[in-house]
Amino acid sequence: MKIYNYNSMTKEYIGESIADENPLEEGVFLLPANATFLQPPNIAENEVAVFENDLWIIKADYRGGTFYSKTTKEPKVISEIGIQPDDTMTHLIPGEFDTWGSKLNKWTEDLILVSKAEQEKTNLDSRKFLDDTDWKIIRHRDQLDLGIKTSLTGEEYKQLLQKRQESRERVMEAL
Repeated sequence: MKIYNYNSMTKEYIGESIADENPLEEGVFLLPANATFLQPPNIAENEVAVFENDLWIIKADYRGGTFYSKTTKEPKVISEIGIQPDDTMTHLIPGEFDTWGSKLNKWTEDLILVSKAEQEKTNLDSRKFLDDTDWKIIRHRDQLDLGIKTSLTGEEYKQLLQKRQESRERVMEAL
């Protein structure tokens, strides 16, 4: 006789096996722990049969699935039977500059966020260039003050000053 086994912790269906006949009573079969003679129902995708109160119940099963908040983009991994994503979540993976488009029902790239990120990168690059070239300016001025040969020609110094000014102007545009 077939028996249907379930997990002792989650009570979810895990498979079938054959019951042993009782050696003391012919035609009577032994039912081990965490098993039932009741056949579980058929289940669909993202469902699991769970044995509760001597009955099989179908519950949602999204375990291992990652869903993203449509407002914060925060991921949530579902790890328990019976928990399912709601209307505030999606399985679609958001991009770095995406916002949820309710009408389109998908993530769309937010051009304002893209523009801000590009400007932040420009600002960082400009500030880094200024920081990285400060020593050349100081060295050139020190060499002039000491009356010794400079490492930069007058033209190189002027070009460097011009590039530094352009970097400052790119940073200023963002403010």
